[in-house]
Amino acid sequence: MTTLSDLIQIVNAPEAERHWRLVELAVPSAAATIAGAVAARTWAALPHRRLWKFGARDPVTFALATSDVKDTGDYMRAMTGSGQVRALSHINASLSLAYGAREDRHVFLSAELEMKQELLHHHLLLLGGAKNNRWTAQCVEDLYPVTNFRFVEDLNTMELDGKLYNSKADREKAKADQQQTTPATRPFEKRIDRDYCVVIAAPNPYNPEKRVMVFAGAHTYGTEGSATLFTRTLRRRWRQPRNFIAFAEFGVSQGGLYGCKLIAYRTLPKLKTS
Repeated sequence: MTTLSDLIQIVNAPEAERHWRLVELAVPSAAATIAGAVAARTWAALPHRRLWKFGARDPVTFALATSDVKDTGDYMRAMTGSGQVRALSHINASLSLAYGAREDRHVFLSAELEMKQELLHHHLLLLGGAKNNRWTAQCVEDLYPVTNFRFVEDLNTMELDGKLYNSKADREKAKADQQQTTPATRPFEKRIDRDYCVVIAAPNPYNPEKRVMVFAGAHTYGTEGSATLFTRTLRRRWRQPRNFIAFAEFGVSQGGLYGCKLIAYRTLPKLKTS
């Protein structure tokens, strides 16, 4: 530790000696500052690394739901929903905190993505439900034996452990014999005031050495909710299983989400392959 006497000696020293004494004084201080910054960065990254469990240099491919494809006259333009865009923002922010900004994170719309050989060597992050994301539909079907989760009926209805969750107003279904369905809108209103979401983390069915993660909702709000559930709610858990399914309900108000009711969260057994 530098004392007042040391500082006086440095000030009174010849110019050449004073220069080197100042360097000797500055180096430990700079090293401590750098070490502190590295430690703070590592500490901030740890919760997110526990979530993702990727290698630091592993490439990642996103496949976002394709909500529509329009002919502009010059080319076919694929589009996605606002929930997918918001979910991508949450997820990429978490990945950047965990592993830094990377250039090998590839973003596709599901209609544009083909299962090329090189993509089998990437971790796959699938955003959006089975209705508008064919890769979500395929992966959810392949993983059903271990998740006991799937999209049914109009593909806006989710089934978990035999119970149906529907976040779309449908008075006829509510009055019909599907008494086990949980309606997720106010009666007689064609307006969503809650949505359901699912996060699935599992070995990639196409390449078990890589991982696939599904972030989906009954509607676009649920897709954003799935990213919020993963990057915020589940991040607070000190221990996170590598392979799991999490299912939750969010309230929807004026296009925004509030509240998070965790309905199911469990580790997945190993998927048996033939």
